Amino acid sequence: MTTRTRAAEPTNVKAPAPTEGGGDQLETPRAAAAQERRAEEEPKEVRYVGDAGTREITAAQWKGAGVEDQEGVVWDASNDYTLPASDFTPDALRVLARDRGLKIK
Repeated sequence: MTTRTRAAEPTNVKAPAPTEGGGDQLETPRAAAAQERRAEEEPKEVRYVGDAGTREITAAQWKGAGVEDQEGVVWDASNDYTLPASDFTPDALRVLARDRGLKIK
């Protein structure tokens, strides 16, 4: 009888912090960097593409992520899961660029 073993998982990888509304996770560093560059190129909108019916980020959560002066935001069916990029500070857009549940265009 053969025993199969799984390869050890890397220990230096931090799990992404849970977010409101479900299983959104951060992209790989390369994909996050590309999304971050796109965010700095005069974005027009931020669209939620995750699985939850509503995605909310409160002012307190922004502060916890190191973003000051950003009001809370909500993506839901009433705004077609899309908010104008002008609703976000440059620091907030950089944080959002790393979130795989959001697309900045």
